[in-house]
Amino acid sequence: MNNNDFKLVQRNTDERDKMWNELAQHPLNNGDAVCEESVTGECWQYMGTQGGKHNFRHRCHPKTGCRQYLDIDAVTV
Repeated sequence: MNNNDFKLVQRNTDERDKMWNELAQHPLNNGDAVCEESVTGECWQYMGTQGGKHNFRHRCHPKTGCRQYLDIDAVTV
């Protein structure tokens, strides 16, 4: 697989657990991988993996009130 190919990491894999744990540890998230926004219920969404990065989006992060994007380094892609 080419590093620039789009893929989805399967559930119940070490890579999936690792990427969500790393997302939680990002300073924006304070240990919370979900970060549910209290009014809208929005939370982090895994958008896919491409270019050696797992891509995440939050439509209304509770800490910023804004749309946020984060990329987490992929290990076993």
